[in-house]
Amino acid sequence: SGVLLCCPQVGELVFELDEAAAPQASANFLGLCEGFRARRRVPGALYGRGGEVGPASSVFCCYRGTAFHRLLPGQLLHGGRIAGGDASVFGASFNDEPDGLRKDQASRGLLCMANSGPDTNASQFYITLAPCPHLSGSHVRFGRLVSGDAALAAAEAAAPAQGAGDAPSLPVTIAACGRWPPPPAAAAAA
Repeated sequence: SGVLLCCPQVGELVFELDEAAAPQASANFLGLCEGFRARRRVPGALYGRGGEVGPASSVFCCYRGTAFHRLLPGQLLHGGRIAGGDASVFGASFNDEPDGLRKDQASRGLLCMANSGPDTNASQFYITLAPCPHLSGSHVRFGRLVSGDAALAAAEAAAPAQGAGDAPSLPVTIAACGRWPPPPAAAAAA
């Protein structure tokens, strides 16, 4: 299946998900594109005897409205910081998928999980802007860009200003996202 990210500042990006090699990462990305309600631990909240989270701590998790927050020109475009902190459709994080780790990162337009070490996948992801062999084996690759290279180039052109860290100089925000092509019922309603 595929996923569409609409970024008004640069255009549309369409990805094909590799559900065979990385079913969890693909399901997580699609879930975050469509949005879901997560139950989170909130400081000061009351918890049940089993430590479950109460309804007051329910948070809507979705990529819609988030910005790509990191740009390393010639390497990657990093996004996926969602409201309320990192989360996945599986909870706080999920493990690496061996078949996704074995996929090399040898070309532009690859969709990969960003992480903070082994088995720490959540909402953050990146898109390669060039071959990144140094990231192969440590980040799950779960998709590839099939349409929107001009939009990706426009995002990359928003190189961070000198001394301004690694945030893009132009905000690149995901205004809409979801399954692509849309399911027949959704397409007929549009």
